Amino acid sequence: MDPFAFLAEAYEANDQDDLARQILVELQAKDLIPDAFAFRTLARVTDGSERQDALLACGVRAKNKSICTAPTKP
Repeated sequence: MDPFAFLAEAYEANDQDDLARQILVELQAKDLIPDAFAFRTLARVTDGSERQDALLACGVRAKNKSICTAPTKP
């Protein structure tokens, strides 16, 4: 697991979505997103087609497809 992906997940969990998105977009550009959880996090901090692409990538990698959801934040 990439430590930066863990960091991005922590940022997202603490409502620092801009920082999480910045990290994950950079990892994605380098094809370094390590797992379904990181793609789920990317989906949660993006919107539109970028969100749909992240959810699709999550579904491809996840053993349990039910984790691949990105509810809208309040």
